[in-house]
Amino acid sequence: RITANSPTGPEVAATLDALLATPPTLLLLESDLLLLDRHREKRPTDRDTWSNRLRGNLKLLAPGTLGSFLVEKGDNFGRAYWIPQDKCRAATSAAGLQRYAVTARRWTLASPADRMQHRRLLDALQQAGTQVVLLELPRSPEAEQVVPDLLTQQAGRLRERMLADQGYLAWTPGMLPGSLYCDQGHLNQQGQARYSDWLAGKLLVALADPDV
Repeated sequence: RITANSPTGPEVAATLDALLATPPTLLLLESDLLLLDRHREKRPTDRDTWSNRLRGNLKLLAPGTLGSFLVEKGDNFGRAYWIPQDKCRAATSAAGLQRYAVTARRWTLASPADRMQHRRLLDALQQAGTQVVLLELPRSPEAEQVVPDLLTQQAGRLRERMLADQGYLAWTPGMLPGSLYCDQGHLNQQGQARYSDWLAGKLLVALADPDV
């Protein structure tokens, strides 16, 4: 598992570039990382700094293991972290949802330059034998209602083009009930257990049949 806290497009590219040293059999890539730019103002100015950090994280992987880009260096050791309940309640309040809506209105599609760079690196990984999977980590139903419709439609069309043109697989658990979420984007303990069970089942099938 390779994780980063809200990575930017260049950080994703640095990770994919580092993966080329030991291409994984299966790469599960959170689809929003390829589709959306959620914080243009936070882009790193020194790509080498991010590349070095992420290359260090990659050393935690053995050659041929399953590569999964999901969500800081500490998380890569698989330690569970549960958001305190008071923060969950604040996030899901009317005021918390409004703050999320304001943030979501700043999101855009990933830039053409980022998309081109990501495709080049993912093409190289595919040529090295990696099966790329776009993995959905769905937002809560309440969050989906406040994300701008136009952005959702544009991202959906872009995702379908990627699947058709680039041969990626797509895994999604579908919409999950709001009771499984702590906030708009993070599952609570029950939700994580349910999602993990679903994902484990998908992995077992994929290991038996890589084309699924």
